[in-house]
Amino acid sequence: MEFKELLALVGLRTDSPAVVNFAESNGVKLPLKRTADSFNLKKHGLVVSWDHEVLHPDFYPPKKENKKYIAYITSIWFSRKKVKGLPHGLAPHDTWAESQLKLKNVPHEVVTDSIESQLVFSATNDERISISLLEDSGCIKLKTGYRYDYLKSDVRAHAFSPWDNRWPNEQADLPNGMFMAWCIHRDWVGLRHLKQNPELVQAVKERKLTGREFLYQTAFCNEFWSHDIHPEIENFAFKYLRCLCNRNSSQPLLGKPDRCGVDDDFMAVFNPLFKGRGLQAADDWVNYDRFSLFLDARWYDYQKTGLTTDVEDAAILEEVETHYKLQQQKMQALPAAVELHSASIKRPDCTLPDDASSTLLSFLGRCVKDDDIKSFLDEYNLDFNDRYIDAPHLGFFLRLDYPWNFSCEQFEGVFDKEEQLRLKRKKMKYIETIYFTNTNYEQVSNSTGNFLLCEKYLPTLPFNLNWDMSLQDVDKLFGEDEFEEHTWETYGNDGSLSRAWSVDLIYSDSSGHETLQHYRMFINFDKFRMVQVKAILR
Repeated sequence: MEFKELLALVGLRTDSPAVVNFAESNGVKLPLKRTADSFNLKKHGLVVSWDHEVLHPDFYPPKKENKKYIAYITSIWFSRKKVKGLPHGLAPHDTWAESQLKLKNVPHEVVTDSIESQLVFSATNDERISISLLEDSGCIKLKTGYRYDYLKSDVRAHAFSPWDNRWPNEQADLPNGMFMAWCIHRDWVGLRHLKQNPELVQAVKERKLTGREFLYQTAFCNEFWSHDIHPEIENFAFKYLRCLCNRNSSQPLLGKPDRCGVDDDFMAVFNPLFKGRGLQAADDWVNYDRFSLFLDARWYDYQKTGLTTDVEDAAILEEVETHYKLQQQKMQALPAAVELHSASIKRPDCTLPDDASSTLLSFLGRCVKDDDIKSFLDEYNLDFNDRYIDAPHLGFFLRLDYPWNFSCEQFEGVFDKEEQLRLKRKKMKYIETIYFTNTNYEQVSNSTGNFLLCEKYLPTLPFNLNWDMSLQDVDKLFGEDEFEEHTWETYGNDGSLSRAWSVDLIYSDSSGHETLQHYRMFINFDKFRMVQVKAILR
């Protein structure tokens, strides 16, 4: 098998004549799959792989023809002993040193992973293709990148996400946007942007365009990936943006085995400034100047330690710790951070009647497509997706599931397998849980959160509850001996409490029939003020 024949295949469509002829002549079953797959030609020492999702500007985003993906040959592994005509005078039995000597006039690098080292150089006829040499084998492959993140600008959030109502989803893209601006200001922008978007790069350098706005205008399919930045920092970005490194994010003074990443670090910088709600920081250059100091510290740390805690040299650890402290001192000397003010919300004029809470409770355990439930949703212009019915402007939120998944025992054994299949086919889900809330709940990091009190567009609460009741008031209403669980959950330092009670309630259905129903009710208190009531059947 000739090397140049293999080289010509990489990057071609799997349905191209050259690939089809190659596969057919070697006894490979046709047609080839239109998604990721490979075939092995042991006789020739080859493994040919292809994919429909190739992270390279010339092949991305994935495309379809006749409702099927277009796939491309992405790599060919070969045995050096069975392939003739290796480039640059390389021979099958060359030692590692001999191979390096023959490549001395060819741009190349030694890449070491967790398994072994490889000599990597480019093909002479195509910058998109690289060649890797190992001791007995090699690989011809397309130069692809990494996907770091999906941007959130077009993601719809449900009622209890951090961004519903007041805070746009774009706020979640601030850390990535500022990381992109940091790369541009340090001349680490990707080559594709220098070729395709030089005016936008210059606008960021002149602070006329923010990094987040730059990503929104240039990102492939609303994604942030390695072709957006310079190869010099690709490895750092891969570890840092995907949280694959070990540094404590809120106290970056080394030695604590905890992950760090751009989102966590953004919170560490801005949470103390905005009472634990760091993503309320504005997309402002004053805020960028503050966060870029932290990014500088992370880059310095990466160069010295690889962002790991397994550093034996105490002098290096001390040097990096000193650098963090200097950066923090610089932050303290900066102007005050700029907060994003919440946008005014246009709410529907409709409000729920006083008996709405009883009506909503009567929906628990019932199919979401029942006529009276559909009428209720239509009246208030509500809809449901696969999991939720969201009505943040009315103060409630319903969770849907198949009834055999309910925690309530009364549905166990009610639906046989045939009925379960029928419900699944027709997507007939039931209402499992109802939340009443006067808050937007913001999950600000992996382990901390805050309740944000907002305007009370709410129905009357069930069980004679009201939003001004404290924990002691609810204890008096239900009796202190009535609660089933007593669990402390701390969000930040506010000492929030969640407690569960068993509650019985009689309600009348649409026909006037009275039913005694048993509920488990969870109430969340923020500083011992009620902020959320959750009711499920028990």
